[in-house]
Amino acid sequence: MAAFTIAEGNVNAQQLAHHQVRIEDAKGHCERARQNGAIILTEPQDQPYGERQYNAQDFCGHRWDFTETITDVAPEEWSGRCISS
Repeated sequence: MAAFTIAEGNVNAQQLAHHQVRIEDAKGHCERARQNGAIILTEPQDQPYGERQYNAQDFCGHRWDFTETITDVAPEEWSGRCISS
């Protein structure tokens, strides 16, 4: 099973690692990350698929995506679709 992320904004195609982490409080987490030196690439944003997400870069240049589930949304409600494996 393959996984991928669709990224927005400036993305370095040569980047070797891309991390996505599930968290409980995206807004608070973002502020703490900023206070501790992370470069915030995108502020927390509510997505139509029920997630609140933001992106940051650490001091080594690694990109981190943080995601918080804020509501359950059926894929059909945000133009997604379910695919059986």
